[in-house]
Amino acid sequence: MAAALVREARKREVSALSQRRRKKKRQQQQQQLLPYLHSAEEGSLSSNYNKERDKEIRTDKEKS
Repeated sequence: MAAALVREARKREVSALSQRRRKKKRQQQQQQLLPYLHSAEEGSLSSNYNKERDKEIRTDKEKS
């Protein structure tokens, strides 16, 4: 009986931990997408991504 209670408590604990990890991971992914989500209202995601990449390429060329 006691062992079953311990197993049940451990299962709930592990479940809560993994739920927190998933939540944290989801928030991190949303943070990474924020600049693209903001500009997605103005145009497509790929064009905004390409603009960012072009800027990076230009600055790299200017540095060299």
